[in-house]
Parts: sequence; C-alpha cells; structure tokens
Amino acid sequence: MEKINLHDLKQIFMAITAAGLIIVFSHCSGTMAQTLKNDCVVTNWQIAGNVSERVPEDTRIEFRETDKRVYAFISLNCTQPANKIGFKFIRNGQPYAFIQLPNQKSSNWRTWATVKAVKGSWLVRVYADKRLLLSDKFLVR
Repeated sequence: MEKINLHDLKQIFMAITAAGLIIVFSHCSGTMAQTLKNDCVVTNWQIAGNVSERVPEDTRIEFRETDKRVYAFISLNCTQPANKIGFKFIRNGQPYAFIQLPNQKSSNWRTWATVKAVKGSWLVRVYADKRLLLSDKFLVR
C-alpha cells in the first residue's frame, strides 16, 4: 500500500470539497422564483411623485412633505404569477406600511403602492409572495 503525503492529502480534500460545493450549489442555486412557484421578473421600477393612466410621472428619489404622496411603481413579466405583490415601506428604520396587491399572468403587469410623504429616510422592498424582488431608497425632506 502506497503512503500519501500531507500535501497530496490536502489536494485530495480540497478537490472533494470543491466537487461537493459544486453539487450543492448546482442544486440550490435555481432562482427563488422557481422554488416559490412564481417566475416574476421586474421590467420597470420607478419611485415617482404621481401615477397617471398607469404610467409613473415625476420620477425621482427626493421628495418634500408638500408633495403629499410618494408612489412606488413596478412592471412585471410573469408567466407563473405570484399570489400577491407586497410593498414594504420602512421609514427611519421602522416598518411603516405593508401593502399587498393581487398579481396576474402578464408580460407587462403593472401596479403601484403609495404612502403619504412624511419626513424621513425611506426604504421600500417589493416581494412576489415571499421572494424579494428589489429594494430601493428615497428621502422626504
């Protein structure tokens, strides 16, 4: 029986570890859309001062309280839609609102959620069911 030196043993161990990781990640790295039964892809995302006729207007990331409202607008392409699209608004690090809207099968499905323009540093996260699609920041002065 041939002896294996320490250097060769380390090389074998690294090769086995790398092969194992490749196997694990090749089985787990499918998009969450596939594992959560929706395939929604964001095709348009905007934060705006208004939405008119299903189109965002006055897109920007900085607002004033005099703007009254801030709109988070999203377009999605879904052949297997989520049950709900959720908009989670966080103001100054604290949850502010969670708005859930129905989703439909479409190559250009659009929806939006709005919050009152209240001073603060804001974060909005958009979910397709439980899958995070995106997060973005805006400011109200």
